[in-house]
Amino acid sequence: MEDKFFGSIEYSNNAWRKSVECTIFDRKLDLNIRIQDDKKDGILDIQRKAYQDYLNNMDRYVHEVPKYMLNYYKWNFEEINKVVALNETDHKDSITETILYEMIRVAYFCIDRNGNYGWIIGCPWTKDGFAVLLSELTPRIIHPKELLNLHKLNNNS
Repeated sequence: MEDKFFGSIEYSNNAWRKSVECTIFDRKLDLNIRIQDDKKDGILDIQRKAYQDYLNNMDRYVHEVPKYMLNYYKWNFEEINKVVALNETDHKDSITETILYEMIRVAYFCIDRNGNYGWIIGCPWTKDGFAVLLSELTPRIIHPKELLNLHKLNNNS
């Protein structure tokens, strides 16, 4: 399909999808964009507006979000340390953004039907990864399934 805002985009697994090249956390990547549409009704204007908001705030997210991810990492350090082979000198308070960037990868940018959006981050300590909800005033770490179903939770459906 050709969308007036997103350009060429394909539908698969309850979402419109496309890939764009970008740089996040000093890593050039093909970011998979996922625009929720369970019933294949089409992309909503609120979703287009959400993506424009994301683009307008991208620099802020790249600079602000790492502190939230480091806090998440530190809160879960004991569990993560059981799975990830860290250097002997690494401990909870010695992990830096650079070390964290080596372990994670922004896999998806998702927009739900209500215009909520965020990243799904791949990491070695859990098969599901984690998500960063960006569309709120203060970014927060959530489970990827929560990000993908936030519109259902907010609508109580």
